[in-house]
Amino acid sequence: MDIDNLTTGEKITLAGGALAVVAAFLPWVSAGPFTVSGIDGDGTFTLIFGAIAGGIVLLRDWEKADIVGVGLLGVLSVLVAGNVYSNLGGMGGSSDIISVSAGFGLHLTMLAALLLIGAAAQGYRNSESTANQQFAGSS
Repeated sequence: MDIDNLTTGEKITLAGGALAVVAAFLPWVSAGPFTVSGIDGDGTFTLIFGAIAGGIVLLRDWEKADIVGVGLLGVLSVLVAGNVYSNLGGMGGSSDIISVSAGFGLHLTMLAALLLIGAAAQGYRNSESTANQQFAGSS
């Protein structure tokens, strides 16, 4: 596979998928001196979603079903990361002794998810404009 032959949407998907995989191994939650990486919890899901998105680009033809699939993987990743973000407030309890916060891996996971959604939107827009051009040319 030649990277130069990939569409912009495919390139963004590869970047987002790779970022999701890497971010799963980084700290998602920090509590005082302790950190928890994504793969110790819900990051396993986003790791799988990122790997599947990359596989779609490398193994398929980037048709509408593939584009929608990448968008769905991005939405699922947003939901997983958003769930972790929303649960951070309840982790620290009422004690101010230990501060619980999101780690940079969680932030990168959200960025990866948004890249997947953006790649799908861009790919869908391009596929629609290509279809419109083909339709106009066949008249």
